[in-house]
Amino acid sequence: MSIGVMVAAMGIQGFGHKKEALPAEPFTSAKNAVIRIFLEQLYTFPKFLISGKWYSALKVNRHTDS
Repeated sequence: MSIGVMVAAMGIQGFGHKKEALPAEPFTSAKNAVIRIFLEQLYTFPKFLISGKWYSALKVNRHTDS
């Protein structure tokens, strides 16, 4: 079950990344993919949450979707 949740979370994350104005560069290797995924999960995303930037992005997105 936990692997299914992890796969679903990565799929949702990929969907969200495709909507970004500046999408990430494609992975260059399997090692590059693993490093970037772990970096995002353990550093970038928590920093995004703690800083409150997620709320700013949500407000901006709500105004542009209207």
